[in-house]
Amino acid sequence: MAKKLFLIFVVLAVLLPARENSRKYAVLPRQRDTLTISMLIKKGTAYKSRSADSAFYYLNQALTLSRADTFTNGFFKSLIQLADLSISTGNYPAALDYYRQALAAVKDDMARMATVYTNIAHVFYLDGQYEKAANYTYRVVETANRFPDLKIKTCIPLVTLSVIWWQLEDQKKSLYYLKLAEKAARKENDLPKLADILNKTGNRYLDSPDKSVALNYYLRALNISRQCGDTGLIMIVEQNLGGYYRMLHKPRIAEDHFQKAIALIDHPDISPFFKSSMLNTLGNNYLLMEQYDKAEYFLLKSLEQSRQAGTRVYTTTPYELLSEIYAHTNRYSEAVKMQERYQPLRDSLLDNEKIKAINSLEIKYEAARKDIEIARRQLLIEKESSHIIVRNIMIAGTGFCLVCIVGFGIQFYKSRQYRRRLEDENLQLLKSEEKIQLLRATLQGEEKERARVGRELHDGTGSMLSVIKMGVSVLCNQRYIPAKDKSFDELMQLIDETAAEVRETAHNLLPDPLLNGGMEEALSIYCERLRKKHVLEITMQYYGEAPRLSKEAERSVFRILKEIIQYRITKKASAVFFQLNWQQDILSVIIEDNGMRMNDQDADWQRLTLRMNMMKAVIETDDREATGITTDLEFDLVHLSGGHSI
Repeated sequence: MAKKLFLIFVVLAVLLPARENSRKYAVLPRQRDTLTISMLIKKGTAYKSRSADSAFYYLNQALTLSRADTFTNGFFKSLIQLADLSISTGNYPAALDYYRQALAAVKDDMARMATVYTNIAHVFYLDGQYEKAANYTYRVVETANRFPDLKIKTCIPLVTLSVIWWQLEDQKKSLYYLKLAEKAARKENDLPKLADILNKTGNRYLDSPDKSVALNYYLRALNISRQCGDTGLIMIVEQNLGGYYRMLHKPRIAEDHFQKAIALIDHPDISPFFKSSMLNTLGNNYLLMEQYDKAEYFLLKSLEQSRQAGTRVYTTTPYELLSEIYAHTNRYSEAVKMQERYQPLRDSLLDNEKIKAINSLEIKYEAARKDIEIARRQLLIEKESSHIIVRNIMIAGTGFCLVCIVGFGIQFYKSRQYRRRLEDENLQLLKSEEKIQLLRATLQGEEKERARVGRELHDGTGSMLSVIKMGVSVLCNQRYIPAKDKSFDELMQLIDETAAEVRETAHNLLPDPLLNGGMEEALSIYCERLRKKHVLEITMQYYGEAPRLSKEAERSVFRILKEIIQYRITKKASAVFFQLNWQQDILSVIIEDNGMRMNDQDADWQRLTLRMNMMKAVIETDDREATGITTDLEFDLVHLSGGHSI
């Protein structure tokens, strides 16, 4: 046993240090060199306009390192730049191969896939394969519509669709897509592309009756191009302005713009496709100006540039225009050769079947994409079928808990709101009661003050006037004043009238003693006084049996009715109809007169309305009739009997 333990100890003593050494000298995994890859991509991009070979070298180095380090971002950027470089050298198959590799690298990134689709559509367009170009362009637009959160730029694919339809000689559709592209460019704040779109829109309007629209678009495009410093766009817009002035038969201005465009044609930042397009347009303009030598020079140069770029799009126009030039200069054999080259090329680009395919593609693509999406979702549903039951249970449980929580929360919130509403209503009620009590106390104080002033007028001023009359009579009897003196008689009459006015005012201010015989009797006596004093026609009617109210209630109602009649007399009323209708718990009063219209801003009327509201009474007026005013009042006798009079 001891020997076995000793052997085990020896083996462990040998193996453990060996294991530690193996750990010490193990090969570590290689770290990603993303900085070097980024620098190589940057160098390759910088060399694209100067040396294609150098650009290919640096970009291939970046591609190799990115593939070795599984650096997806560097791998994708390298492929995109290599494809762009292949396009500029006319190697379209290589460009398509690079783009397809880029698609495989970002198959889960819809935004980057849309970018690659846009570039592939551009390649097919340059190669004259309009059907395929339209196919990929519609994919981009459809992806942008389905995934708005990705903020995919759509101005470039929309411009591509416009150019395709322009090449297929459908100007209406071309202009439609340009309008959409302009909106997208403004939304995406892409100024260079916006300038390009405005320039192309000007071209579409150049053949319209109102050519000033085209000039407006050209000038806006030129202004934005200068702001962005885009030499290629400046060149294209300048030569388009030359064409515009050429159509207006202003050759000097046209030549000036052409020379500005020619001065920029060899700039290193201008793409070969811009050069081909610009040379074509220059050749066409000089042909229309019958400067055949210049036209031939620029068109031959355009053919050479198109061959170098490997594009067929810009080769049809030079062949057609050169054929026309040679016919004008009596070189018929050369004209026939150019026509023979032009016709097959044009037929291949504008094949009727191809145009029909693109038209049907525009209609069918949306349905096809929806079918693919439905199939993809169905596949996902089948893959997740094993988890549906558990997920549903979890969702149901969570939903039940949420419903309970929300239910309790809503109930708590409602009860709290209800309590708060009750508290607010009680507070408002208390405030209203306090306000009413304050107003009632104020009016009661006014009532007491009225009674005091009335007693002083009746007992003081009235008595003094009686003494004055007696004194004057004594003087007359003692013959200090002639008995038939006219001025003395007038003085005595004035004293009598003053005494009568003071007594009436005192009676109006004092708690009316007329109420001792009841409301109806008091109103009859009061109206009779008014008839005599104001020569007023008053008609009174009573219905129902008048109950006996408290003194305070009768005084409040009587005073309100008196003040309303007095108020209507001040409004020049000469005839008043007065009706009281006693019901079980309601006193209804109707007052009609021929006075002037009401004024809601009148202080006396506002005071009467306030007193009615405090008595919980209802008052309504109707002054629509041209013959006078109707005032309806309604008193709650139960409320008044409860001590709520004023």
